[in-house]
Amino acid sequence: MENGDDIEVEITLTGKVQGVGMRDYLKNRAEELGVRGFVRNAEDGSVEVIAQGEREALEEFLRRAKRGSVFSRVEEAEATWYDTVQDPLEDFTIE
Repeated sequence: MENGDDIEVEITLTGKVQGVGMRDYLKNRAEELGVRGFVRNAEDGSVEVIAQGEREALEEFLRRAKRGSVFSRVEEAEATWYDTVQDPLEDFTIE
């Protein structure tokens, strides 16, 4: 459930991030941390994430995203933080 303390982060991961289980990995990490949002592959080979939740959970989610899945190699993780939730989501999905 969204509350007044929830914020949002938009993350773009580049490197070897597609075809390596990254989306499933991020979905599992989000569920562990109580983070809502979605992950999807982008046409340019990157992975895009919108994540919503409490700051502490999102900071840990970002740390885990930078580590990546077992077979991935994250070269860069660009994060844009928002003080409010733009469009509240109920769970974390793979698009």
